[in-house]
Amino acid sequence: MTHIFQSIRERMFTTQGNKLDYYKFVTELALLNRLELEGFKDRFSFALKKIESNEFNINRMISGHTNCGFVFISLLKEDSEERIELSKKITHLAKYDMN
Repeated sequence: MTHIFQSIRERMFTTQGNKLDYYKFVTELALLNRLELEGFKDRFSFALKKIESNEFNINRMISGHTNCGFVFISLLKEDSEERIELSKKITHLAKYDMN
């Protein structure tokens, strides 16, 4: 998990221009139990492998006790210009599919 936290800290992603948006993400990660954290790590590693091999993939999970969902999106390199918009749309669709 150290790799994941370092990656988050280094990239400091934002959604609406707020530099503290990643705090919500890290807080939700901290609330995961051991089994869910293992599932998160597996999905995150799988997404990284798909990115490295330039394969599109969507994977997701929901925490049973916090009811928080995570979506892991591996986009193609040629989609890099639209990555923010594509990620928002895919996440929005996943949100409604998980309900």
